[in-house]
Amino acid sequence: MHAYSWITALTLALGASAITTVRAETPEDIQAILLRATIVTCRLEESLKFYTEVLGQRVIQQRDFSAEIGQTFIEVSDRGSMRLVILEGRGEYSGGPIMGGRIALLAAVDDPESSACRESTNRPQRLGHHGDLILPFRVRGIHEIARRAREGGHRIAFGPAASPMGLSENMLMWDPNGVLLELFEQHVKPLRDPLPGAIETLPPR
Repeated sequence: MHAYSWITALTLALGASAITTVRAETPEDIQAILLRATIVTCRLEESLKFYTEVLGQRVIQQRDFSAEIGQTFIEVSDRGSMRLVILEGRGEYSGGPIMGGRIALLAAVDDPESSACRESTNRPQRLGHHGDLILPFRVRGIHEIARRAREGGHRIAFGPAASPMGLSENMLMWDPNGVLLELFEQHVKPLRDPLPGAIETLPPR
């Protein structure tokens, strides 16, 4: 099958119900909505345990792909395969229910020599570098999440602590792949008086 056909097939398999081609005549016609963030990982089981047991995400889809398809995205040997696991979180927060973007884990299965393992296996939990991504999560029960993270040996960089305006509690931590996560729990009433000179604007739900 042609490479384009593999990409099209994979796109459909990953949850797109339909593919619609829209020709943009002007820049105003262009629209892009981030559906999810995907982490390439060599630590799939450890990552699944982190996102389900620490952050309370749930697996909504899992697909295995042959090495032939996997090689379009990551280096996979003929004896290995590629697995995509999609998770999501939803729940009741201040102001009502909310469902945010999804997180996905993309891993090479039975192939420790895959490109997915070359950088992530020994990637340090470090401060941000050029091109790094920080994934934000709106959460409930941030202190319980922090407790679970500490019990699981996961490193917390900051918090939980009240924001400068006291409208949320924030925390920064690393997932098992060294990806930095920003967690915040919004509160209807300020947790404290604003700090002098603090400016904070929360987007509408």
